[in-house]
Amino acid sequence: SRWSDRPAITPITEPYLDKASDPNLPLDEVKSLIARAVALSQRFEGSLETPEVQLRGGVILFQRGDLAGAGELLEDAAAFYEAHGQFHRHAITCLMLGYIELGRENHPRVLMRWDAARIGFEVCRRKSERDPMRSYSDPYDEKTRWYAERLHELTVEEALLPEKVVGWLNRYEP
Repeated sequence: SRWSDRPAITPITEPYLDKASDPNLPLDEVKSLIARAVALSQRFEGSLETPEVQLRGGVILFQRGDLAGAGELLEDAAAFYEAHGQFHRHAITCLMLGYIELGRENHPRVLMRWDAARIGFEVCRRKSERDPMRSYSDPYDEKTRWYAERLHELTVEEALLPEKVVGWLNRYEP
């Protein structure tokens, strides 16, 4: 889609994340590959690559059952996105942190994380409605509708799949 934000992962870090995604690799090796990708991504200060590498690495560790390792990476990504006004990416990261809290059976924190995601999506929906270029860039209001649909999914507490949420990362960043 023409509103999609390009992924920030570069060809330098992508191979490390691809290899870390191999379900047959020992967890220690996966963690080492992710750590190397994070280190390589930090060559440009303030780049979106580092938090995106952390997010992807966090998802990989989550899928491997390493909630602590996943949580650390996702917390760092969330802090960056929040500090830099990246509402869309912050909301996605908060959803993933909610899954970690769900895995820890910490239900109050699940709700806190998902409420933060709702707030982020609501900000993005409002920004998309006020976009002065909206009639040119989004003549059918697809962006606004997309955010409204995500908010509805969160409001009715549908069982969201982590894989589905990760697919939302590079969509409609205002």
